[in-house]
Amino acid sequence: MRVFSVVAALTTIGVFAGQVLSEDCKASGRCAALQEDAEVGFTQLLQADSRALHSQKAKVLQTARHKLRGDILESVYATLQGPNGPGPVYSPYETEFREAREWVDKNRNLSADDPQWETQYTNVQRYLKTNNWQGMQYTLMASWQDHEKFAQKSCYVLEAGSVPLTGGNVADAFYCGAQHLGIDWSPLEEAGYQVADLCSAKVGTANNPDGICGSVGHKKLLLNFIDTVKLWGLDPVYINVPSLDCIMDLVDSDIYYCQTCANHCEKKPLVELARPESLPAGVKTNGA
Repeated sequence: MRVFSVVAALTTIGVFAGQVLSEDCKASGRCAALQEDAEVGFTQLLQADSRALHSQKAKVLQTARHKLRGDILESVYATLQGPNGPGPVYSPYETEFREAREWVDKNRNLSADDPQWETQYTNVQRYLKTNNWQGMQYTLMASWQDHEKFAQKSCYVLEAGSVPLTGGNVADAFYCGAQHLGIDWSPLEEAGYQVADLCSAKVGTANNPDGICGSVGHKKLLLNFIDTVKLWGLDPVYINVPSLDCIMDLVDSDIYYCQTCANHCEKKPLVELARPESLPAGVKTNGA
């Protein structure tokens, strides 16, 4: 893609505040009708968030990690589109992010060895880690290597895996690179990308030279971010391309999540994540 446009990401993909929206909803740009199931446990948050207060109704397909990605993208959209900034969370790296995404697109042919790639990577990373309170929670749990709490929030508290996408698979089955759920990966491979197999990866290896993120490198992660996010709604296989989660240092926790949450790598994993003993009032859990 020639120019990074989160407007295109949100209108073409139809991702808003972690939701995958239907075609008739895309035209509004900021619609946020919720499927009834998803309102349980998120009502107070969504009512407090002006970005979600629109009445237009649409079918919502979602998982917890997809919610986070969409919410981050909505914040990016707000940053790029107007004076109101990214929403209620103060974002100290808004200016640096704007400048970084412009620099990345203009310098995509610059050698990966140029030190400016590290500078711009840091600027984008700081923005993504601080522009959204859910993202900050995930970032902290991942940095603490508390993979179980990270996965419980993803799998149960936010009802990950509860609603299927194309072919009956949830969005994060695509993100995880599931090989045994009948996903057709040929469009991704034909586009020149390899499947990132979080289902077979080992926790703690994401940033190794041959790991999910480490094998890609910072320059390519930034280019993937501005080139493939806008394709998520066209074909969910593009969710699998390493970008946002790598930049946010979430992938080691994501590996644990993928391998222990049902319907992400297997219909029922050999070692299934335990449900939290206590959940916020009103929150349903998968299968409940």
